[in-house]
Amino acid sequence: MFSNYPKQERLSDSDAQAGRKLTRRGVLQLGGLGSAFLIAGPGLLAACSSDTTPKSSGLQRGGSLQIAIGDASTTDVLDPAKSINQFTALLGGLIFDPLLRQDLDFKPQPALATKWSVSSDARQWTFDLRDDVVFHDGTALTSEDVAFSIARHLDKSIGSRLYGRLSASLKPEGIKTPSKTQVVLNLETPDGLLAVALASRYMFVLKKGTTSFDGKVSGTGPFELANWTPGASFVVKRSEKYWASGRPYLDEIRGIVVADPASRLRSVTSGPSDILDTVDFTLAPSVEKQSNVKLANLKSSFFVNFAMDQTQAPFDDVRVRKAFKLALDREKFLQVVFGGHGTISGDVPVLPSDPTYPANTLVKRDVEQAKRLLAEAGYPNGIDVELVTAPLRAGMVDAAVVFAESVKDAGIRVQVKQQPSANYFTSIWLKVPFYVSYWATRQSTEEAALTLVSNGTSNESRFANPEFDKLIQEARTSADEATRNQKTKQALEIAAIESGWIIPAIIDTLTVMKRSVQDVALNSMQILDMSGAWKGNS
Repeated sequence: MFSNYPKQERLSDSDAQAGRKLTRRGVLQLGGLGSAFLIAGPGLLAACSSDTTPKSSGLQRGGSLQIAIGDASTTDVLDPAKSINQFTALLGGLIFDPLLRQDLDFKPQPALATKWSVSSDARQWTFDLRDDVVFHDGTALTSEDVAFSIARHLDKSIGSRLYGRLSASLKPEGIKTPSKTQVVLNLETPDGLLAVALASRYMFVLKKGTTSFDGKVSGTGPFELANWTPGASFVVKRSEKYWASGRPYLDEIRGIVVADPASRLRSVTSGPSDILDTVDFTLAPSVEKQSNVKLANLKSSFFVNFAMDQTQAPFDDVRVRKAFKLALDREKFLQVVFGGHGTISGDVPVLPSDPTYPANTLVKRDVEQAKRLLAEAGYPNGIDVELVTAPLRAGMVDAAVVFAESVKDAGIRVQVKQQPSANYFTSIWLKVPFYVSYWATRQSTEEAALTLVSNGTSNESRFANPEFDKLIQEARTSADEATRNQKTKQALEIAAIESGWIIPAIIDTLTVMKRSVQDVALNSMQILDMSGAWKGNS
């Protein structure tokens, strides 16, 4: 049973200097890439908390704040089930609430659900809801709204990113509402990780019957939607009905899309914006020299990857896929693109320190072996491919350029083609044979279920391996953590060698904000949580 948020510990500089032990991901660096403030350091909050007290002294209520965003599209929709970029994730997090949240170690924590329990066979989950929540239109939140929100993800026609994950264990008829404040999920098969899946950013709670997301959508979040233009901007206003007493502190938050990374940074350092979503590490040194802004670094929080569609030539040959993996100089990639701020990975979406990380990967560069594999696959004189990218996320364009330079020694001739950010997820993602993408890190079994199982809606490489699917299914249905870890590890070893995913490293997220911005929460799913944010004097 889970009943409370974990208390956030406020650590001092002396704690940091003493090397006090921290969780794997619970480290935030602030004020420069070399200086560290840990967990709830001045002006930043590491994770969401039920405590509504501001973490920094001198709280000033009111005012507005502007966020510069790089990743957006003119085809964006506000349906959380279809959220695909930072624009929709950030805006969704302002106007909606999740059933559960994830902390920085991917552990589910209370949100609209105050507590939950699971049966010993992991086939029945019971969630108790807050009884003091209302939607922006004044309607009280009930279990019917939560049931409706979960059921949407089980309707294949909706196109939810969670469809493949949730439909594997839950059917619509298994969703019960015995009272207005309780939801019971009776599963078809055991699911020891259901709470983690329901803490996904796709699982914001909607008002029952919601079908339109084009106009003013009613949520239960800290801000109400005033207006928005897909791929361009949004404005949200403080909700007077928010259940967290006293929050939010800001009157208004504006979002504006600035596609060019350098222009996005300037909009904060010398322009009207107060904070940006992410910044390229190559631009970080210029930030450290400016007194009016500060840096925040969320460790090991995302990865830039290369997706080879293995249903299309030449990537339908596993020898070609292996050759591409072996030809990449991962150390060079990490140093040049991200300034070393990350950890080398062997093409799996987890850190080497994770218990599910496989021992057998192609992480060691071997140019001669790559050449031999290409020759065996029918390319004795090398191979020509086109790699598509866009400046959606920090490092995506540089990643493509460095990749092309790194693999040419193996006879892999890569032509990099940069596309505009605005149409990337409609015309490039899941459509072209070879492209650059990015993902937030997640709990490893959940990440695999979302991105690598054969029926996953976000399976970028079209990876399809029955043994992999079987192992992930066995991991997900086990109530024993050790068994889950072992099954997931076996599955990821298959993916590391055979899949069309190249993941050179797990990377830190770097954010820049004006020094007047206080108590912004960084979390693994929404990147920025603004419910407790406020602005002081610069």
